[in-house]
Amino acid sequence: MNFKYGKKEMEYLKSRDRRLGEVIDSIGRIRWTVEPDLFSAIVQNIVSQQISGSAAASTSGWSPAAQSPN
Repeated sequence: MNFKYGKKEMEYLKSRDRRLGEVIDSIGRIRWTVEPDLFSAIVQNIVSQQISGSAAASTSGWSPAAQSPN
């Protein structure tokens, strides 16, 4: 399922923020896929954030346990 928007919506966004307008002009229209099942979308987002956090921690050597004062 794609997020549907048109010229009217793009023009509105461009009128609200000059920098965003510049980005819209340079990139143009994008396709934005929307997960129709809200629960599935939330679970996917949480899992993705957990994986990203774990990957960042492993590559930088940072972890909450390493920061513990004990």
